[in-house]
Amino acid sequence: MQPDQRHALVTACAVLAMGLMAVDFFNPSLPAITAALHTTQAATKTLVATYLVALGLAQPFYGSYSDRHGRRPAVLLGLAIAIVGLSVSAVSTGVTMLYVGRVCTACGTAACAVVARAIVSDVFERASSLRSAFAWFTMASQLSPALAPVFGAAIQQRWGWRACFFTLAAATALHLVVLKRVLRETHPPAARSTPTATSAARATYISLLCNPTFMRHGIGSALIMSFSLGLYAMLPYAFHALGFTPIENALFYLLYASAILLGSALAMRLPLHWASESVYAACVASFATLCMLAWALGIGRNLQAMAVFAMALGTLCGIAAPLALALGMAHACSHARGAASALQGAIKMGCAGLVLLGFDLVHIEDFDGVVTIFTGISTLLVATHVGSIAAARCHAPQAHD
Repeated sequence: MQPDQRHALVTACAVLAMGLMAVDFFNPSLPAITAALHTTQAATKTLVATYLVALGLAQPFYGSYSDRHGRRPAVLLGLAIAIVGLSVSAVSTGVTMLYVGRVCTACGTAACAVVARAIVSDVFERASSLRSAFAWFTMASQLSPALAPVFGAAIQQRWGWRACFFTLAAATALHLVVLKRVLRETHPPAARSTPTATSAARATYISLLCNPTFMRHGIGSALIMSFSLGLYAMLPYAFHALGFTPIENALFYLLYASAILLGSALAMRLPLHWASESVYAACVASFATLCMLAWALGIGRNLQAMAVFAMALGTLCGIAAPLALALGMAHACSHARGAASALQGAIKMGCAGLVLLGFDLVHIEDFDGVVTIFTGISTLLVATHVGSIAAARCHAPQAHD
């Protein structure tokens, strides 16, 4: 890896981690927020889903913006908006105001995911190096869920949930200042699109949306992320019902994040002659097998069984997530990597948000409810994968003709 590539990868990972902190920092505080704002479990669970939907809807703006003006100004703008949203959340007096603050935060942090993926695609163009880079990318994405809930839970227990929002707003402001000094532009002016290229950008979006392979990996990436987001969003309620503390909840997150790190490390070491598509298909089948087995065994109140399930699930996510990212971004051309990243992110966050809305239908009393939902997600993942392959095969003869 060249020095410029190493610098770009490190800064991209830092940008991504900062964006993810806006979700993970507050998860252990959800029951406390529910009580303090005199709302319901369903309302705070919907808060997470609403955040993700807003995150997905905002990403196309940053994709086009970064393709026209560069990656650096796009991420700095997003962080500034996120600081405003976090500040509003910190002073919320009711759940409606908290919703406004969280949507504003999502509209800002959307820039982090878009720009981070675009930076990686800018500097790693070969398929093998891109797969390896996204494996590092996935590993870095676990810094937030591994550490943020621990710090967030400690702050919440000592100073209350509002202090969590104030702390992250200050950390985001510091991050913005540091990025202004160290972030290098990876999208040179010669490669940027112009306002007159709007129709071409629209054609790019339409082309990608009509591509079964791109959509397979975009939706697959969303469903894979739904496992992690679902675990982070629902575990506080399961552990609260089972009598565990926020710190124990955060330590379980740490276990799960460690499994994702292990899976990402394995993904980096896959032999180059192994086809990424074949490995990804094997992961899809493994998700379904694992979830159905856990559902059949009923592991909802057995902490050891829950831990084994989380380790296996996290390892699979760590392998499959970078493969889905790399296979999806391989369809992006040099002048529209921001747009492709944004579209992939919009699909990923939007679909994941819709899946999380389905979580509201289940009142979480133990881990069995979580496993039931995960079984449904794994079934959707298999159906999407098989269906898109069938669609691509049906489309191929027509394209040939």
